[in-house]
Amino acid sequence: RLFSIIYFFSWNIRGANNKCAKRNMSKLIKRFHPTFIVLMETHVQFAPLLHYWQAMKYNPVHIIEAQGLEDCGFSNRMVVMSLSHL
Repeated sequence: RLFSIIYFFSWNIRGANNKCAKRNMSKLIKRFHPTFIVLMETHVQFAPLLHYWQAMKYNPVHIIEAQGLEDCGFSNRMVVMSLSHL
C-alpha cells in the first residue's frame, strides 16, 4: 500500500495512572486506533505506566520526565509521553 492513514492523538491528561484515566484511554484507543499518542501529565513519571502501554501494544518513542519545583502551589513539571503503535 502506497499511502495509509495515520491517526494522531494528543491529550493533556490528569491522573494518567489512575483507573478512570486508563479506562478512558483504552476506550479511545479501541475506538480510533491512533498510530501515535502524545500525553502530557504533570504529576506522574512514565515508569509506572510502561506496563500499561506495553499491554496496549504501544512503544515509547520519546519521554521527557517531569522536572521542576512546586512554588506557591504552581507546578512547572510536565512529562510528555510520545508513543507509537507496534
